[in-house]
Amino acid sequence: MCSSDLILWRARDLLVDGRSKERALGMFDVEGREHLDEALAQKKGCVLLTSHFGAHMLPAHWLYRQEYPLRLYMERPRNISRFMSKHFGDDGELSQGKLFISRRGDSTDAASSILRAVRVLRSGMMLFLAGDVRWSGQLTAEARFMDRTYRFSTTWVALAAMSQAPVVPVFCRVDDEGRYQLEFQPSFQVPRNAQDEARASVFSQRFLDLLEDQVRRHPANSNEYLFWKPLEESAV
Repeated sequence: MCSSDLILWRARDLLVDGRSKERALGMFDVEGREHLDEALAQKKGCVLLTSHFGAHMLPAHWLYRQEYPLRLYMERPRNISRFMSKHFGDDGELSQGKLFISRRGDSTDAASSILRAVRVLRSGMMLFLAGDVRWSGQLTAEARFMDRTYRFSTTWVALAAMSQAPVVPVFCRVDDEGRYQLEFQPSFQVPRNAQDEARASVFSQRFLDLLEDQVRRHPANSNEYLFWKPLEESAV
């Protein structure tokens, strides 16, 4: 990853802050929007499955600009635009402010957070969360990524299974001209019985295979993936 790509990755959505809607959206080339709209048309909400590949916060920026009913399910992001920050209020049970999670939370906090996220999906909104988060403890499963084994959070699998909301993988990268290449891939369904570790691992691997394909085709957008340690080394 060259220094210019690293700067663009760390800049998150700051480079599109303060621009008009038309100018900001004009920085995106979008593929597969029909997959997103078809998923939302089911009226079950939508798990928008993202990652830390490329310009990973830019899909949310584009979705806000297009006025999609979006909520983020992650730790509160830092170093983001004023435009995005204004969507982070906590007014109401299903507001964005009440959906941010903390790595320091206990099991009670985690359970409450998941139930709130399910209510968001059942209300017909989109939930934006990552499928490449290395984790330990409950709601995790082992999977392979770049020929190495890690343990990943399977919270997204549990949410999709509980809510029966369709899952739409999304990727966004910066091309050589500084434009954002935003891609929504075809949706898929997670069955209700996929919450146990063995079944969840299958779906986790399915997404990680899609992510690995992106990394291999666009290594300049791969940020820290090439420097991850395997599970056995991380435990030392």
